[in-house]
Amino acid sequence: MRNAATNGIVAKGEMKPRSATWPIALIVVLIAGLVPPATAQIQILKTDFTNPSPPPDRQANDKDWASKVCGGSTFMRNPTPIFEWGPVFGNEFDTQLVGLSGTIPADPTISGDDLPFTHPFGTDWEFFIIPDDDYAPLLAPSNGCTSFTDSGECVNSIDFHSPENKPKNSECTDAGMPDECCTAPGAGSCNINVEFREAVEKIHSDKNLHLPKKTELGVQGILGFETDQGLVPSFYRDHVKAGDRVVMFGRWIADCGHPDFHTEMHPPLVTAFGRATTGADGQPHTTTEVISRPYLTSQTFEDGKGIRHHMFNELVKGLAVPACEPFEFLVNKALHEDVGCRDTVCIPIPFTDDQICHDVFCDEVPRWFTLPCTTRFEAHQNFEPKTFNFDSKDNGPKSMSYIVSPPIPRQCEKRKLLVSAHFTVRHGVTATVQPAPTDAARVTITMDERQYTQPPLPPKADLSFSIDDIRFLNSGTADKIEDVRLAAFLLSPVDLSPLFSALVGRGLLTDCYDPSYGILGPADHPVDTFPDCAALKPLTASSPADSQNEVVAKPIDELSGPVSAEDNSNSQVFPIYGHLDLEWSQEKFPPNITITQPTATTYVHSDKITLNYSATDTGCGVSSVTATMDGQPTLRDGQTLGNGQTIKLATGLTLGDHTFTVSAGDNVGGTNSVSVTFSIIVTAASIKDDVNEFLADGAIKNSGEANSLLAKLDAAAAARSRGQCDVAANQYGAFINELQAQSGNGVDATAAAIMIGDAQYLIAHCP
Repeated sequence: MRNAATNGIVAKGEMKPRSATWPIALIVVLIAGLVPPATAQIQILKTDFTNPSPPPDRQANDKDWASKVCGGSTFMRNPTPIFEWGPVFGNEFDTQLVGLSGTIPADPTISGDDLPFTHPFGTDWEFFIIPDDDYAPLLAPSNGCTSFTDSGECVNSIDFHSPENKPKNSECTDAGMPDECCTAPGAGSCNINVEFREAVEKIHSDKNLHLPKKTELGVQGILGFETDQGLVPSFYRDHVKAGDRVVMFGRWIADCGHPDFHTEMHPPLVTAFGRATTGADGQPHTTTEVISRPYLTSQTFEDGKGIRHHMFNELVKGLAVPACEPFEFLVNKALHEDVGCRDTVCIPIPFTDDQICHDVFCDEVPRWFTLPCTTRFEAHQNFEPKTFNFDSKDNGPKSMSYIVSPPIPRQCEKRKLLVSAHFTVRHGVTATVQPAPTDAARVTITMDERQYTQPPLPPKADLSFSIDDIRFLNSGTADKIEDVRLAAFLLSPVDLSPLFSALVGRGLLTDCYDPSYGILGPADHPVDTFPDCAALKPLTASSPADSQNEVVAKPIDELSGPVSAEDNSNSQVFPIYGHLDLEWSQEKFPPNITITQPTATTYVHSDKITLNYSATDTGCGVSSVTATMDGQPTLRDGQTLGNGQTIKLATGLTLGDHTFTVSAGDNVGGTNSVSVTFSIIVTAASIKDDVNEFLADGAIKNSGEANSLLAKLDAAAAARSRGQCDVAANQYGAFINELQAQSGNGVDATAAAIMIGDAQYLIAHCP
């Protein structure tokens, strides 16, 4: 990460100014705006893993427990701790697996400030995690707040202003900042821890985020995650965003490189990411991906020493120093190394490329001073023989599981939970998917170190960079190299500065496994480019086995056996990688619709019908029922179409064909529609019914008018029955003329128009 104030690249641990890691990252997060979890109502990804109890001296109710992991001292300041970070359990392996689940509050970043010889697979890919309540005990007191003022201001239980917690002078930087946090005036600025506390206060003030609070000290805060970027394929890294859920299993450490001793997962063994997505069909999905680390980088180098001891050995190999007391004692004391006189400084150093020095000088009797034993300054990282090695007391298989839930709850009893999944594994690793309670899937990953064979390391390139490159990447490390050089020069009986300068001038030689080291630093900075590194191929999660055992949209209760394909070839380096998606089945179960009335028949215009229809639930719940006639929600006279409504065909519908439709929807978007088509005609009898009906409801003003109209209809009907259509037409014509004359007077205009239309129908449809 870049220092917000200087825009320079800084580095980790003692070799990284404290202000550049946690505080600046959090402040950047807060300026950009923290993203609340998109799935606050449903935890789409979580674990119920039970963590072991920490050792007695590392209990959560002790505010100094994380400091004790590091021996109470910051890395590179004292002989202890010897490593940049200290595992809370065991050693460099995951001897005691630790698991957690939580939410990522801000987009991950690439550190950009780690040293290549301590990170051979690229600088760290890192982010923060807001752990779920059950995993708050993984937070050290300095990871967040432990108390609050009346106004809600975050107050950390560790008072970094107190004398016992103030950094030593050597921990101060000459940045022109206030020096009240340091033990001596003018020592520079060490208000870094205060800055971090203020950043945590800001994250606490974001009401959209639920910070956990379930430890003896009541810590509310965040947990760090770090791993070499090259150990996580870009496909996985590109997907991870703020708001994602995350599950991790692996190594829980205290950061010994910073005086606050915060805790991290560094690096995890298995990491699963999850987010809510939408498929092409608009169906909500939960998408998850899982990846495991392929290699485990040790904190020791080729001589079996940590970085501080290793630099001491390498530099002393290139200097002439006295071979016995008091000189070597003084050198050791000045460099905080093991104190004591050796026969020669070369004896504890393994040699591989300088047999002349080894044969002639290092095995002879002690001399007044030794000659240089190397012509190259090197730092080659060790790797552990296996990427995982569990507690030796129980070296059987270890299982890690996480639970995946769909982004929306079950809305229909008959819907099925569909799984799409595939995992590629090496021998000794399995993945299974089983139903979990409350409509979820449990993924169980089992690792058996007895059966597992780690693939060889991928091709590497030599990476040689100058002291100026080291200073650009990490000024603290360059300063340490200079400190070693100066301390040794002061005690050397001869001036070998030119020889040492030539040694350093050749550059520090280390191993590069990741193409991201092709260029160190931004393009506008004069840092050497390393084409041999750039030509390397990054680790990729792909294998021919990816096409095997692929499960696509299958009901979870129909799965059987592992959902994984094994590929133990050397080109497939990951113990496990893969994906699992969840969604509800898309089959629609719309309501069943029944229309009893109207029926598919022929009605006469004078009929009345009572609508009778229904929609019944088929498992998803009826949410709506609507009816239309010829696409309209009402009839021409305004009559509604509700179930049980009696409608008059004469006033509501015209003659001819009509379509009655009932539509219904369920609670999950399923719809159904049923229609009935019927016809309306007129008969010689039905038109007389029209007259009687209109007389009854007052549309014909008096019975005399009604009788006159009925007399004409009787005559027309008699002629029609004899087949005398012309005679009948004359009578219907007289009927029409009378209605036209009385329309708006003795007969309501609308009723007159309806009866006129019926008479015209009979004229046109005479047998």
